[in-house]
Amino acid sequence: ANEFDWTNAHQGLLSEPIKSEYLTYTAMVIWAIAVVIRLLNVSSFGGSFSWSSPMDIWTVITSISTLVASIVIIVTALIAVYQLREMKRATVAQAFSTILSQLQASEVREARKTLIQINETDFSKWTPEQIQRAEIACNTYDCIAILLRRRVIDSKMVTAEWRTSITRCWEHAAPMVAAYRNDRGIDFWNDFEWLYGITKRNG
Repeated sequence: ANEFDWTNAHQGLLSEPIKSEYLTYTAMVIWAIAVVIRLLNVSSFGGSFSWSSPMDIWTVITSISTLVASIVIIVTALIAVYQLREMKRATVAQAFSTILSQLQASEVREARKTLIQINETDFSKWTPEQIQRAEIACNTYDCIAILLRRRVIDSKMVTAEWRTSITRCWEHAAPMVAAYRNDRGIDFWNDFEWLYGITKRNG
């Protein structure tokens, strides 16, 4: 894609899940239940409660302290969740900005254009310029795939926007990939291959 949809990108940043939030919310609910149970213990005194009884007064003080401590913990947890969310957003934004700058670089765009226009299936007949540009295109997508594979950002943020480019580049690079894997190993550009696979699956 030549024009990037920043609206979709923004939505992608906001939709990143933070699994620790669920654990925090669960802990908060459990703590709240404990506080309620504690307060119910105080109310169970009924008419027998006496302010002159040190034991009764101590129970009330303990319950109030527990409630205050619970509020402090809940507020602290909410602040921690907010900070985690902001850190996640910053990480995603930075990673996506790096990917975007690589894909939109004029040299890389020209490299992808050249590779997609190559229809020769015999790699030995490719020109040095075609090989050089094809390598740039494949290396770029391979490096980007490393980030996506490690789930630094949602892979759909890239595959949805550059679907056509990714699929065509990999398919047109097939003769070069086969030749290089014969010399350098079958895992050469395997991250790019993974990116091609999930792009096809994501449709």
